[in-house]
Amino acid sequence: MGLIPDTELDLDYYDKILGGIFLSLTGGTVAGYSTGIPLAYGVGAGGIVALILMYDGMFRNGPLG
Repeated sequence: MGLIPDTELDLDYYDKILGGIFLSLTGGTVAGYSTGIPLAYGVGAGGIVALILMYDGMFRNGPLG
C-alpha cells in the first residue's frame, strides 16, 4: 500500500470550468511576468478567457437545479 490512496478523481463539468478559470488567469499572469508581454495584457487576456468560461458555465450550460 502506497502513500497515496487509490481514489478516482471524478470531476464534474463545473469543476472543469473552475479549473479553467484558474488556469487562464494564472497562465495570463505567468505570460505577463515571463515574456515581453505587459502584465496587464497577459492578465487581461486570461480574464477574457475566464469570462468566456463563466458565460458558458452560467448561461449556455447553466445548472438546472
